[in-house]
Amino acid sequence: MSDTIQLYVERVERLIQQRRQTVTEEDLQEIARELGMSDADLAAVEEEVQSRYERGMGFVDHGMWNDAVEQLREAAALAPSRVYLLHALANAYFCRGRDNKSKDDMQQAEAWARRCLDLDPQYQAAFILLGEIKDQNIAESEGLSTRKAAMTLVGSLVLCVVGGSVASIIAVIIEPSLAEDQNTTTETDSVVVNDNLVVPVAATQPKDTKPVPLQPSAGNLPVDFNPGRWKGQVALDLREVNNKVYTDKAYFSWKGLIENTGNLEIDEVTAKLELINGSDEVLVSDIITLVDDYKPALRPGDVNTFYTTKGSEAAVERAKVTITNVKAEPAAKGYAKSKLISPKWAVKKPANLNIEVRERFTSHSHNDMMNSGFFKAAWEIKNTGSTPIRTVKVGLRLMDGNGTTLDDSSWLVAFSSSPTIRPGEMRLASTTKSVAKTYKKYELSIVEIN
Repeated sequence: MSDTIQLYVERVERLIQQRRQTVTEEDLQEIARELGMSDADLAAVEEEVQSRYERGMGFVDHGMWNDAVEQLREAAALAPSRVYLLHALANAYFCRGRDNKSKDDMQQAEAWARRCLDLDPQYQAAFILLGEIKDQNIAESEGLSTRKAAMTLVGSLVLCVVGGSVASIIAVIIEPSLAEDQNTTTETDSVVVNDNLVVPVAATQPKDTKPVPLQPSAGNLPVDFNPGRWKGQVALDLREVNNKVYTDKAYFSWKGLIENTGNLEIDEVTAKLELINGSDEVLVSDIITLVDDYKPALRPGDVNTFYTTKGSEAAVERAKVTITNVKAEPAAKGYAKSKLISPKWAVKKPANLNIEVRERFTSHSHNDMMNSGFFKAAWEIKNTGSTPIRTVKVGLRLMDGNGTTLDDSSWLVAFSSSPTIRPGEMRLASTTKSVAKTYKKYELSIVEIN
Protein backbone atom coordinates (compact mmCIF):
# COMPACT_ATOMS: atom_id res chain seq x y z
CA MET A 1 0.00 0.00 0.00
CA SER A 2 1.48 3.37 -1.06
CA ASP A 3 2.16 6.20 1.38
CA THR A 4 -0.67 8.25 -0.15
CA ILE A 5 -3.21 5.48 0.27
CA GLN A 6 -1.99 4.80 3.81
CA LEU A 7 -2.46 8.49 4.65
CA TYR A 8 -5.91 8.33 3.08
CA VAL A 9 -6.86 5.38 5.32
CA GLU A 10 -5.55 7.19 8.41
CA ARG A 11 -7.59 10.29 7.59
CA VAL A 12 -10.74 8.20 7.10
CA GLU A 13 -10.23 6.36 10.40
CA ARG A 14 -9.62 9.66 12.20
CA LEU A 15 -12.84 11.10 10.77
CA ILE A 16 -14.81 8.06 11.93
CA GLN A 17 -13.38 8.43 15.45
CA GLN A 18 -14.16 12.15 15.52
CA ARG A 19 -17.72 11.84 14.30
CA ARG A 20 -18.65 8.48 15.79
CA GLN A 21 -20.95 7.98 12.81
CA THR A 22 -21.04 6.70 9.25
CA VAL A 23 -18.70 8.25 6.69
CA THR A 24 -20.33 9.09 3.34
CA GLU A 25 -19.00 8.97 -0.22
CA GLU A 26 -18.85 12.77 -0.15
CA ASP A 27 -16.62 12.65 2.94
CA LEU A 28 -14.24 10.25 1.19
CA GLN A 29 -14.08 12.43 -1.91
CA GLU A 30 -13.35 15.50 0.22
CA ILE A 31 -10.45 13.68 1.91
CA ALA A 32 -9.11 12.61 -1.48
CA ARG A 33 -9.24 16.21 -2.73
CA GLU A 34 -7.49 17.52 0.37
CA LEU A 35 -4.69 14.99 -0.11
CA GLY A 36 -4.39 15.89 -3.80
CA MET A 37 -5.00 12.31 -4.87
CA SER A 38 -4.85 11.69 -8.62
CA ASP A 39 -7.16 9.53 -10.72
CA ALA A 40 -4.46 6.87 -10.60
CA ASP A 41 -4.44 7.02 -6.78
CA LEU A 42 -8.23 6.67 -6.63
CA ALA A 43 -8.14 3.79 -9.10
CA ALA A 44 -5.48 2.10 -6.98
CA VAL A 45 -7.72 2.47 -3.91
CA GLU A 46 -10.60 0.86 -5.79
CA GLU A 47 -8.42 -2.01 -6.94
CA GLU A 48 -7.14 -2.54 -3.40
CA VAL A 49 -10.71 -2.62 -2.08
CA GLN A 50 -11.84 -5.20 -4.61
CA SER A 51 -8.72 -7.32 -4.16
CA ARG A 52 -9.01 -7.47 -0.39
CA TYR A 53 -12.76 -8.09 -0.55
CA GLU A 54 -12.33 -11.02 -2.94
CA ARG A 55 -9.52 -12.51 -0.84
CA GLY A 56 -11.56 -12.03 2.31
CA MET A 57 -14.59 -13.78 0.87
CA GLY A 58 -12.34 -16.60 -0.33
CA PHE A 59 -11.09 -17.06 3.24
CA VAL A 60 -14.73 -17.03 4.45
CA ASP A 61 -15.60 -19.81 2.01
CA HIS A 62 -12.79 -21.92 3.47
CA GLY A 63 -13.49 -21.13 7.12
CA MET A 64 -10.24 -19.20 7.60
CA TRP A 65 -11.75 -16.57 9.88
CA ASN A 66 -8.58 -14.78 11.04
CA ASP A 67 -7.45 -14.16 7.48
CA ALA A 68 -10.98 -13.19 6.44
CA VAL A 69 -11.28 -10.60 9.22
CA GLU A 70 -7.87 -9.13 8.37
CA GLN A 71 -8.63 -8.73 4.65
CA LEU A 72 -12.18 -7.45 5.11
CA ARG A 73 -11.09 -4.95 7.77
CA GLU A 74 -8.63 -3.49 5.27
CA ALA A 75 -11.33 -3.34 2.59
CA ALA A 76 -13.78 -1.65 4.98
CA ALA A 77 -11.12 0.86 6.05
CA LEU A 78 -10.60 1.88 2.42
CA ALA A 79 -14.33 2.05 1.59
CA PRO A 80 -16.32 2.48 4.83
CA SER A 81 -19.45 3.68 3.01
CA ARG A 82 -20.07 0.39 1.17
CA VAL A 83 -22.63 -1.63 3.04
CA TYR A 84 -21.75 -4.98 1.47
CA LEU A 85 -18.17 -4.67 2.75
CA LEU A 86 -19.29 -3.88 6.28
CA HIS A 87 -21.72 -6.80 6.25
CA ALA A 88 -19.03 -9.18 5.02
CA LEU A 89 -16.75 -8.07 7.86
CA ALA A 90 -19.57 -8.41 10.42
CA ASN A 91 -20.25 -11.93 9.14
CA ALA A 92 -16.56 -12.90 9.41
CA TYR A 93 -16.44 -11.67 13.01
CA PHE A 94 -19.63 -13.63 13.77
CA CYS A 95 -18.25 -16.87 12.32
CA ARG A 96 -14.97 -16.52 14.21
CA GLY A 97 -16.75 -15.62 17.42
CA ARG A 98 -19.08 -18.59 17.10
CA ASP A 99 -16.23 -21.05 16.56
CA ASN A 100 -13.97 -19.55 19.25
CA LYS A 101 -16.80 -18.61 21.64
CA SER A 102 -15.43 -15.08 21.68
CA LYS A 103 -17.67 -12.37 23.15
CA ASP A 104 -15.37 -9.70 21.73
CA ASP A 105 -15.89 -11.01 18.20
CA MET A 106 -19.65 -11.17 18.72
CA GLN A 107 -19.62 -7.55 19.89
CA GLN A 108 -17.61 -6.57 16.82
CA ALA A 109 -20.04 -8.48 14.59
CA GLU A 110 -22.99 -6.63 16.11
CA ALA A 111 -21.27 -3.24 15.85
CA TRP A 112 -20.45 -3.70 12.16
CA ALA A 113 -23.93 -5.06 11.39
CA ARG A 114 -25.48 -1.97 12.98
CA ARG A 115 -23.20 0.25 10.91
CA CYS A 116 -24.68 -1.47 7.85
CA LEU A 117 -28.08 -0.24 8.97
CA ASP A 118 -26.71 3.26 9.47
CA LEU A 119 -25.80 3.22 5.77
CA ASP A 120 -28.91 1.39 4.55
CA PRO A 121 -31.72 1.16 7.12
CA GLN A 122 -33.48 -1.59 5.11
CA TYR A 123 -30.47 -3.88 4.56
CA GLN A 124 -32.17 -7.19 5.35
CA ALA A 125 -28.93 -9.19 5.55
CA ALA A 126 -27.89 -7.07 8.53
CA PHE A 127 -31.18 -7.73 10.34
CA ILE A 128 -30.78 -11.46 9.78
CA LEU A 129 -27.21 -11.38 11.06
CA LEU A 130 -28.24 -9.44 14.17
CA GLY A 131 -30.87 -12.11 14.83
CA GLU A 132 -28.24 -14.84 14.51
CA ILE A 133 -25.94 -12.97 16.90
CA LYS A 134 -28.76 -12.66 19.42
CA ASP A 135 -29.60 -16.37 19.19
CA GLN A 136 -25.95 -17.33 19.58
CA ASN A 137 -25.53 -15.11 22.63
CA ILE A 138 -28.64 -16.57 24.25
CA ALA A 139 -27.50 -20.11 23.53
CA GLU A 140 -24.16 -19.50 25.24
CA SER A 141 -25.32 -17.40 28.20
CA GLU A 142 -28.52 -19.18 29.22
CA GLY A 143 -28.32 -22.57 27.52
CA LEU A 144 -31.07 -23.83 25.24
CA SER A 145 -32.69 -27.18 24.63
CA THR A 146 -30.70 -29.50 22.38
CA ARG A 147 -33.12 -28.94 19.54
CA LYS A 148 -33.07 -25.12 19.80
CA ALA A 149 -29.31 -25.02 20.06
CA ALA A 150 -29.02 -27.28 17.02
CA MET A 151 -31.34 -25.01 15.03
CA THR A 152 -29.30 -21.98 16.04
CA LEU A 153 -26.09 -23.71 14.97
CA VAL A 154 -27.63 -24.66 11.60
CA GLY A 155 -28.56 -21.04 11.00
CA SER A 156 -25.05 -19.92 11.95
CA LEU A 157 -23.39 -22.46 9.69
CA VAL A 158 -25.54 -21.46 6.73
CA LEU A 159 -24.66 -17.82 7.30
CA CYS A 160 -20.94 -18.53 7.38
CA VAL A 161 -20.83 -20.97 4.49
CA VAL A 162 -22.62 -18.72 2.04
CA GLY A 163 -21.05 -15.49 3.24
CA GLY A 164 -24.29 -13.92 4.39
CA SER A 165 -26.53 -14.76 1.44
CA VAL A 166 -30.03 -13.73 2.53
CA ALA A 167 -31.78 -15.90 -0.04
CA SER A 168 -29.87 -19.00 1.02
CA ILE A 169 -30.53 -18.40 4.70
CA ILE A 170 -34.27 -18.03 4.15
CA ALA A 171 -34.44 -21.03 1.85
CA VAL A 172 -32.54 -23.33 4.23
CA ILE A 173 -33.93 -22.25 7.58
CA ILE A 174 -37.50 -21.23 6.80
CA GLU A 175 -38.58 -23.18 3.77
CA PRO A 176 -36.37 -26.20 3.03
CA SER A 177 -39.05 -27.69 0.82
CA LEU A 178 -39.00 -24.57 -1.35
CA ALA A 179 -35.23 -24.82 -1.68
CA GLU A 180 -35.64 -28.36 -2.98
CA ASP A 181 -38.24 -27.17 -5.48
CA GLN A 182 -35.91 -24.43 -6.71
CA ASN A 183 -33.13 -26.95 -7.28
CA THR A 184 -35.31 -28.85 -9.73
CA THR A 185 -36.98 -25.88 -11.42
CA THR A 186 -35.86 -25.12 -14.95
CA GLU A 187 -35.72 -21.58 -16.30
CA THR A 188 -35.99 -22.59 -19.94
CA ASP A 189 -39.77 -22.08 -19.98
CA SER A 190 -40.19 -19.21 -17.54
CA VAL A 191 -39.06 -15.66 -17.09
CA VAL A 192 -38.99 -15.53 -13.31
CA VAL A 193 -39.42 -17.65 -10.24
CA ASN A 194 -40.55 -15.94 -7.04
CA ASP A 195 -41.51 -18.25 -4.17
CA ASN A 196 -44.01 -20.63 -5.80
CA LEU A 197 -44.90 -18.27 -8.64
CA VAL A 198 -43.76 -18.97 -12.19
CA VAL A 199 -44.42 -16.33 -14.84
CA PRO A 200 -44.38 -17.99 -18.27
CA VAL A 201 -42.48 -16.52 -21.20
CA ALA A 202 -44.74 -15.04 -23.84
CA ALA A 203 -44.94 -17.29 -26.87
CA THR A 204 -43.72 -14.51 -29.13
CA GLN A 205 -40.86 -13.48 -26.86
CA PRO A 206 -37.46 -14.69 -28.12
CA LYS A 207 -35.23 -16.45 -25.59
CA ASP A 208 -32.07 -15.15 -27.23
CA THR A 209 -31.53 -11.74 -28.76
CA LYS A 210 -28.66 -9.98 -30.45
CA PRO A 211 -26.73 -7.51 -28.30
CA VAL A 212 -27.88 -3.91 -28.66
CA PRO A 213 -25.12 -1.27 -28.85
CA LEU A 214 -25.74 1.40 -26.21
CA GLN A 215 -24.49 4.95 -26.37
CA PRO A 216 -23.76 6.38 -22.91
CA SER A 217 -24.33 10.06 -22.20
CA ALA A 218 -20.63 10.43 -21.39
CA GLY A 219 -17.53 8.27 -21.62
CA ASN A 220 -15.25 6.58 -24.08
CA LEU A 221 -16.24 2.91 -24.16
CA PRO A 222 -18.90 1.11 -26.24
CA VAL A 223 -21.22 -1.29 -24.41
CA ASP A 224 -23.31 -4.10 -25.92
CA PHE A 225 -26.48 -4.93 -24.00
CA ASN A 226 -28.14 -8.34 -24.36
CA PRO A 227 -31.46 -8.64 -22.44
CA GLY A 228 -31.89 -12.25 -23.62
CA ARG A 229 -35.31 -13.65 -22.85
CA TRP A 230 -36.13 -10.51 -20.85
CA LYS A 231 -36.27 -8.28 -23.91
CA GLY A 232 -39.07 -5.81 -23.34
CA GLN A 233 -38.94 -6.25 -19.56
CA VAL A 234 -35.76 -4.36 -18.71
CA ALA A 235 -33.64 -1.69 -20.38
CA LEU A 236 -30.34 0.02 -19.56
CA ASP A 237 -29.80 3.78 -19.62
CA LEU A 238 -26.03 4.29 -19.43
CA ARG A 239 -25.07 7.69 -18.07
CA GLU A 240 -21.29 7.35 -17.99
CA VAL A 241 -18.84 4.65 -19.11
CA ASN A 242 -15.06 5.10 -18.93
CA ASN A 243 -11.89 3.11 -19.34
CA LYS A 244 -8.80 4.68 -17.83
CA VAL A 245 -5.46 3.10 -18.68
CA TYR A 246 -2.34 3.46 -16.52
CA THR A 247 1.13 1.98 -16.73
CA ASP A 248 0.31 -1.41 -15.20
CA LYS A 249 -3.47 -1.40 -14.89
CA ALA A 250 -6.71 -0.40 -16.63
CA TYR A 251 -9.95 0.53 -14.87
CA PHE A 252 -13.46 0.24 -16.26
CA SER A 253 -16.15 2.30 -14.54
CA TRP A 254 -19.80 2.86 -15.34
CA LYS A 255 -23.01 4.19 -13.87
CA GLY A 256 -26.56 4.35 -15.10
CA LEU A 257 -30.13 3.20 -14.62
CA ILE A 258 -31.94 -0.06 -15.19
CA GLU A 259 -35.59 0.51 -16.07
CA ASN A 260 -38.59 -1.76 -15.70
CA THR A 261 -40.07 -1.50 -19.21
CA GLY A 262 -42.45 -4.47 -18.97
CA ASN A 263 -45.57 -5.55 -17.12
CA LEU A 264 -43.97 -7.16 -14.06
CA GLU A 265 -42.99 -6.01 -10.58
CA ILE A 266 -39.26 -6.71 -10.49
CA ASP A 267 -37.58 -7.82 -7.26
CA GLU A 268 -34.06 -8.60 -8.49
CA VAL A 269 -31.96 -8.40 -11.65
CA THR A 270 -28.55 -9.97 -12.14
CA ALA A 271 -26.29 -9.75 -15.18
CA LYS A 272 -22.96 -10.94 -16.50
CA LEU A 273 -20.48 -8.15 -17.18
CA GLU A 274 -17.65 -8.94 -19.61
CA LEU A 275 -14.74 -6.63 -20.37
CA ILE A 276 -13.19 -7.36 -23.76
CA ASN A 277 -9.92 -6.27 -25.40
CA GLY A 278 -9.21 -5.41 -29.03
CA SER A 279 -8.62 -9.09 -29.90
CA ASP A 280 -12.10 -10.05 -28.61
CA GLU A 281 -10.56 -11.76 -25.58
CA VAL A 282 -12.57 -11.57 -22.36
CA LEU A 283 -10.36 -9.93 -19.73
CA VAL A 284 -12.89 -9.86 -16.90
CA SER A 285 -16.16 -11.77 -16.45
CA ASP A 286 -18.29 -11.18 -13.37
CA ILE A 287 -21.90 -11.57 -12.20
CA ILE A 288 -23.26 -8.27 -10.94
CA THR A 289 -26.53 -7.23 -9.30
CA LEU A 290 -28.42 -4.41 -11.01
CA VAL A 291 -31.51 -4.58 -8.75
CA ASP A 292 -31.22 -5.81 -5.13
CA ASP A 293 -34.03 -7.95 -3.75
CA TYR A 294 -33.95 -6.25 -0.34
CA LYS A 295 -35.22 -3.01 -1.87
CA PRO A 296 -38.85 -2.27 -2.86
CA ALA A 297 -39.97 -4.00 -6.05
CA LEU A 298 -39.69 -1.93 -9.23
CA ARG A 299 -43.10 -1.23 -10.69
CA PRO A 300 -43.44 -0.78 -14.45
CA GLY A 301 -41.68 2.48 -15.32
CA ASP A 302 -39.53 2.53 -12.15
CA VAL A 303 -35.73 2.71 -12.34
CA ASN A 304 -32.86 1.60 -10.13
CA THR A 305 -29.37 3.12 -10.17
CA PHE A 306 -26.10 1.20 -10.48
CA TYR A 307 -22.41 2.10 -10.43
CA THR A 308 -19.21 0.08 -10.22
CA THR A 309 -15.51 -0.02 -11.07
CA LYS A 310 -13.53 -3.03 -12.33
CA GLY A 311 -9.79 -3.42 -12.82
CA SER A 312 -8.10 -5.41 -15.61
CA GLU A 313 -4.55 -6.26 -16.58
CA ALA A 314 -4.92 -4.78 -20.07
CA ALA A 315 -6.83 -2.03 -21.85
CA VAL A 316 -10.54 -2.67 -22.36
CA GLU A 317 -11.95 -1.88 -25.81
CA ARG A 318 -15.59 -2.70 -25.17
CA ALA A 319 -17.95 -4.18 -22.60
CA LYS A 320 -20.83 -6.62 -22.86
CA VAL A 321 -23.73 -6.88 -20.42
CA THR A 322 -26.02 -9.94 -20.52
CA ILE A 323 -29.05 -10.23 -18.25
CA THR A 324 -28.82 -13.60 -16.50
CA ASN A 325 -31.85 -13.61 -14.20
CA VAL A 326 -34.90 -11.57 -13.32
CA LYS A 327 -37.04 -12.32 -10.27
CA ALA A 328 -40.46 -10.74 -10.42
CA GLU A 329 -44.22 -11.19 -10.18
CA PRO A 330 -47.13 -9.90 -12.26
CA ALA A 331 -47.75 -6.20 -11.80
CA ALA A 332 -51.11 -4.93 -10.59
CA LYS A 333 -53.58 -3.86 -13.26
CA GLY A 334 -53.38 -0.37 -11.85
CA TYR A 335 -51.78 1.52 -8.97
CA ALA A 336 -53.40 4.20 -6.86
CA LYS A 337 -51.52 7.48 -7.09
CA SER A 338 -49.08 7.79 -4.20
CA LYS A 339 -49.99 10.33 -1.52
CA LEU A 340 -48.31 13.73 -1.87
CA ILE A 341 -46.49 14.78 1.31
CA SER A 342 -44.64 17.91 2.36
CA PRO A 343 -41.21 17.05 3.80
CA LYS A 344 -39.57 19.27 6.38
CA TRP A 345 -36.59 21.22 5.02
CA ALA A 346 -33.65 20.89 7.42
CA VAL A 347 -31.58 23.07 5.05
CA LYS A 348 -32.44 26.17 3.11
CA LYS A 349 -34.33 25.17 -0.01
CA PRO A 350 -32.25 26.04 -3.11
CA ALA A 351 -33.98 28.47 -5.41
CA ASN A 352 -32.97 26.54 -8.53
CA LEU A 353 -34.03 23.06 -7.33
CA ASN A 354 -37.49 21.65 -6.83
CA ILE A 355 -38.66 18.20 -5.81
CA GLU A 356 -41.95 16.42 -5.23
CA VAL A 357 -42.21 13.74 -2.54
CA ARG A 358 -44.94 11.08 -2.48
CA GLU A 359 -45.50 8.27 -0.01
CA ARG A 360 -45.68 4.96 -1.90
CA PHE A 361 -46.36 2.81 1.16
CA THR A 362 -45.82 2.61 4.91
CA SER A 363 -46.43 -0.25 7.33
CA HIS A 364 -45.83 -0.92 11.01
CA SER A 365 -45.97 -4.33 12.67
CA HIS A 366 -45.14 -5.12 16.28
CA ASN A 367 -44.41 -8.09 18.49
CA ASP A 368 -46.06 -7.89 21.93
CA MET A 369 -43.49 -10.23 23.47
CA MET A 370 -40.55 -8.09 22.30
CA ASN A 371 -42.25 -4.70 22.85
CA SER A 372 -41.01 -3.60 19.44
CA GLY A 373 -41.68 -4.00 15.74
CA PHE A 374 -40.70 -2.88 12.27
CA PHE A 375 -41.50 0.26 10.33
CA LYS A 376 -41.28 -0.12 6.55
CA ALA A 377 -41.82 2.61 3.98
CA ALA A 378 -40.97 3.84 0.51
CA TRP A 379 -41.22 7.30 -0.97
CA GLU A 380 -41.04 8.62 -4.53
CA ILE A 381 -38.70 11.59 -4.89
CA LYS A 382 -39.16 13.35 -8.22
CA ASN A 383 -37.15 16.20 -9.72
CA THR A 384 -39.86 18.66 -10.78
CA GLY A 385 -37.43 21.46 -11.54
CA SER A 386 -35.28 22.23 -14.57
CA THR A 387 -31.85 21.51 -13.03
CA PRO A 388 -30.31 18.03 -12.51
CA ILE A 389 -29.97 17.02 -8.86
CA ARG A 390 -26.65 15.47 -7.84
CA THR A 391 -27.20 14.82 -4.12
CA VAL A 392 -30.30 14.14 -2.03
CA LYS A 393 -30.12 13.11 1.61
CA VAL A 394 -33.33 12.45 3.53
CA GLY A 395 -33.94 12.29 7.27
CA LEU A 396 -36.57 10.19 9.03
CA ARG A 397 -37.94 10.75 12.54
CA LEU A 398 -40.22 8.10 14.05
CA MET A 399 -42.44 9.29 16.91
CA ASP A 400 -45.04 8.09 19.37
CA GLY A 401 -48.46 9.69 19.77
CA ASN A 402 -47.04 12.50 21.91
CA GLY A 403 -44.40 13.44 19.36
CA THR A 404 -41.54 11.93 21.35
CA THR A 405 -38.72 10.75 19.08
CA LEU A 406 -38.29 6.97 19.01
CA ASP A 407 -35.71 6.85 16.22
CA ASP A 408 -33.86 9.42 14.12
CA SER A 409 -31.85 8.51 11.00
CA SER A 410 -30.79 9.79 7.58
CA TRP A 411 -29.44 8.33 4.34
CA LEU A 412 -28.45 9.29 0.81
CA VAL A 413 -30.90 8.72 -2.04
CA ALA A 414 -28.58 10.19 -4.67
CA PHE A 415 -24.89 11.05 -4.39
CA SER A 416 -21.86 11.85 -6.51
CA SER A 417 -21.08 8.23 -7.47
CA SER A 418 -24.64 7.58 -8.66
CA PRO A 419 -26.40 9.04 -11.72
CA THR A 420 -27.85 12.52 -11.26
CA ILE A 421 -31.62 12.87 -11.04
CA ARG A 422 -32.53 14.63 -14.26
CA PRO A 423 -35.60 16.87 -14.54
CA GLY A 424 -38.72 14.70 -14.58
CA GLU A 425 -36.95 11.63 -13.16
CA MET A 426 -37.93 9.85 -9.95
CA ARG A 427 -35.93 7.85 -7.41
CA LEU A 428 -37.23 5.57 -4.67
CA ALA A 429 -36.18 6.20 -1.08
CA SER A 430 -36.99 3.32 1.27
CA THR A 431 -36.24 2.02 4.73
CA THR A 432 -36.91 -0.73 7.27
CA LYS A 433 -36.45 0.27 10.90
CA SER A 434 -36.79 -1.54 14.20
CA VAL A 435 -38.97 0.67 16.39
CA ALA A 436 -40.94 0.53 19.66
CA LYS A 437 -44.54 -0.61 19.35
CA THR A 438 -45.66 2.84 20.61
CA TYR A 439 -44.83 4.25 17.14
CA LYS A 440 -47.66 6.37 15.70
CA LYS A 441 -46.27 8.79 13.10
CA TYR A 442 -43.19 9.85 11.16
CA GLU A 443 -41.59 13.01 9.80
CA LEU A 444 -39.55 12.99 6.59
CA SER A 445 -37.06 15.80 6.00
CA ILE A 446 -34.64 16.94 3.32
CA VAL A 447 -31.24 17.07 5.02
CA GLU A 448 -29.09 17.83 1.98
CA ILE A 449 -29.72 18.65 -1.67
CA ASN A 450 -27.63 20.11 -4.47
